[in-house]
Amino acid sequence: MHYYNYTVTDTNFNVRLIAATSLRSHYEITFPTPRPTSWQEGNTVYGDFFVPQTMKRVPLVILVHGFGDESVAPCLTMARLLVRQEIATFVFYLPIHSRRLPEAMKGSFSPTSQEWLETYQSSVTEIRRLVDWASDRKEIDPKRIGVAGISLGGMISSIAMAVDGRIFVGVFIVIGGNMEELSWGGKSGAIPVGHTCTREECHTVYSQYPAYLNEVIQKGLENAVPAKECFLYDPLTFANRLQGRPILMINAKEDEVISEHSTLNLWEAYGRPRLFWLPVTHAGVYSQSALISTEITHFLNSI
Repeated sequence: MHYYNYTVTDTNFNVRLIAATSLRSHYEITFPTPRPTSWQEGNTVYGDFFVPQTMKRVPLVILVHGFGDESVAPCLTMARLLVRQEIATFVFYLPIHSRRLPEAMKGSFSPTSQEWLETYQSSVTEIRRLVDWASDRKEIDPKRIGVAGISLGGMISSIAMAVDGRIFVGVFIVIGGNMEELSWGGKSGAIPVGHTCTREECHTVYSQYPAYLNEVIQKGLENAVPAKECFLYDPLTFANRLQGRPILMINAKEDEVISEHSTLNLWEAYGRPRLFWLPVTHAGVYSQSALISTEITHFLNSI
């Protein structure tokens, strides 16, 4: 899986205690990205690590936010709720978060498909480095490390789980599959999830996608030739690697961004895992942190 492989050249993880109570500790973690971006500011990874005060090893959920800084807030809320249930959490800041962007790119991030691929590669390999680090922590059960991502973060999380067998569970929130459908199928019109094509150009490119998926299954991702970079970060490309693995999908019934068809397409490709529908819009999911945290807790405890 060379598109999402990495080489460790710097193993320095900086751990700084932010706060501690009788119930939990909160640390800021920074480390160098294993897959540098084309902008220097993006090459330091940031995260908030919450760990319960307990004598036993606990599960870890890596929480991955979506597009835009405002999507971090529900992840931080979920982190604090999950740690009360003796689940350690790590809120991971994507390379597109403002703290990792140069000033000129803040508020105007409109990447090409190649730059989107670079963003996905950096993000996925950074999650994998987090798994390296967490697996050696005395507080963490290395066999119970999971990912949970919202929107773009859910798509990135799904790829990370697909390429790294150490990630034992995935919770994917308001995501779907097929980049053409993701880009153009929502009620709100086109969204910038990884395309710079017109609708007609996108349709022409994606007419080749079914054949590419068959090639991936038959020959492996490394030997299949994508018509465009977006094939390499489409969640559907990796879905066959997640069949039979513990997955919870949480989607929004009134989602104006991710179409129901896109969600069900991915759900089918995963082998029909548990799918929970919330009666909200795409952004409305951000107000459901408490309910989502409860669902994550129940799901982890059921495995």
